[in-house]
Amino acid sequence: MIKRYASLSDSKVIKLKTEILNRLPDNKNELLNKYPLDTYLKFLNAYPVISDYKYVSPHVNDWCNKITSEYGKQSLHLYHQLLLMELIQNNYDEAVNYPEPIGKYYDLNFNRIFNNIDTNANTLQHYDYISDRFNKELSICTLKMIPTGARKIHLDRMPLIRILLNNDWRHLFFNLIPILHKLKGLKPIYHQHLDSNDPDLMAEFSSEGWVRHYKAVGKLLERQSNIKGIMGISWYYDPNMATISPHLAFMTKLVIQNGGGVFRFGQKQQAIKNATLYSKHRKNLFLKGKYEPINFLLIWPRNSLLQWLKNTQTQ
Repeated sequence: MIKRYASLSDSKVIKLKTEILNRLPDNKNELLNKYPLDTYLKFLNAYPVISDYKYVSPHVNDWCNKITSEYGKQSLHLYHQLLLMELIQNNYDEAVNYPEPIGKYYDLNFNRIFNNIDTNANTLQHYDYISDRFNKELSICTLKMIPTGARKIHLDRMPLIRILLNNDWRHLFFNLIPILHKLKGLKPIYHQHLDSNDPDLMAEFSSEGWVRHYKAVGKLLERQSNIKGIMGISWYYDPNMATISPHLAFMTKLVIQNGGGVFRFGQKQQAIKNATLYSKHRKNLFLKGKYEPINFLLIWPRNSLLQWLKNTQTQ
């Protein structure tokens, strides 16, 4: 197999693995013999195909707790750095040969993860097994999560019960039923996520980047007839963004205009925190009672997305 992108060589990864080993305590041989990386990799390979990227199996949870108890948290964090390098070394060829531009995005992600460890750019706490940042990086390195530019996606199932509990019957009847008819099933469906710790992804946070993201997803769907479509959960999928924060409206407009839908999802407190964190405008509206942040679920069925992709290619 020919590497389409080969900016991260085996020799660089091997060298960094040696440096990480040198950062481990003097009893590192005992640690690695008692808790071999190969066993951890087997635990990861046994993860459900359809699950949250933050899923931690009982085996991994027990493994990490034992390492922490016997060798300390710092040793676990360095152990996880070594694990990420092992996964990159094992999965690099497969990842960079994904269809364009996904192979390029994997290469960018692997290089970022490598460089952060190489330069100690992150604190060791970022490599805790309960850290959101680590779980996203681990999911990228296991190829469970796929980088698509402005977002990262993984296989999940549509949370139908949550939708039914948070929306009135009129919206469900006139909007959800047509969506369900198009989906023809609740799983597997791609679930898209923001990763604010990835500067390459954040550079794509624009209407143009959003289009490139969905084109990349469309190319995947063309190859995967079993995937029902794509969904996302966030406060910024609120249809009211058109008046509250018009610069964010593009994230729902494109989908709704091309066969997708948006539904209330709840999680009010988390939505308030995220929606008001970096915006004085939204925070002031919230404090004045003029805006109530709430999470919304965005759904775009595969056939609608693929029809949009076809239309863009003929324009």
